Amino acid sequence: MFERKWEDGEYTYRFGKFYRGEKKRQVAKLPEDRSFLQGAALKGGQTALELYTWFNDKLDVLPLGYGANAEKVIIDSLKAHPEWSDQIVSFLWALDVTDIFRLQVIRNDKGMETVGISHCFVNAKGTEAYGQTFMNESLSLRRLILIAVSFFEAFSREKIIVIDDFGQLLHPYVLTHIVEIFHANDMESQLIVVDCNPALLQKDLMRKDSIWFAEKGEESSTEFVSLADFRGVKAKQSIYDGYLQGVFGALPIESDFCFQNKVKENN
Repeated sequence: MFERKWEDGEYTYRFGKFYRGEKKRQVAKLPEDRSFLQGAALKGGQTALELYTWFNDKLDVLPLGYGANAEKVIIDSLKAHPEWSDQIVSFLWALDVTDIFRLQVIRNDKGMETVGISHCFVNAKGTEAYGQTFMNESLSLRRLILIAVSFFEAFSREKIIVIDDFGQLLHPYVLTHIVEIFHANDMESQLIVVDCNPALLQKDLMRKDSIWFAEKGEESSTEFVSLADFRGVKAKQSIYDGYLQGVFGALPIESDFCFQNKVKENN
């Protein structure tokens, strides 16, 4: 459709020959804080509107799940869907996080909105409860809560969720069960993840054509190969074991390292 580059302090455009309309006039009027795609869509460009709507309504790129951006996503979701609070608790219990019984949007001492998380535990005195804010919880719990609300969005309407370092800080059993939960929904949503945990290669967890291996090429560029392209893989063969044995490549090349605690003398 078009290409935009930043050159010598300004944007330059190059348009595809089949992308027609008043695009050149829009370029001159476009504010610097607005993308051309958005500007063309808001002006009624049919092709741009269709693509922009896809990005705006269906694509959901998740933050890592630890910081303020992640908490804002959760706050917005809980305010829009208060009933999801109980669903998040059930989601966490399904992953063996069983000490949480309530999540809610509250205000902290500075009057700012945050997510309050109520815990319960059993001791010699019986069952006791305590509360913490989202940012004081463990990194893995924060990530699980963010994944939960993003999944609920995908279960409610068609979404495409993109997650980098999908299994970071998560136990392999938890990671694979999360994938199973996503597969159980009846919406035509998609989950696109990047991860290096071989637990995701367990049999029947994902289709072969949905697994791609990434490996560094000769020029240090990334090359992708689909598992479906390996014709010699039999249905009963363990993809998990084959990967660890180097059948599909995409393994780190290790070498010896020894720390030298010596100060070099100047000649």
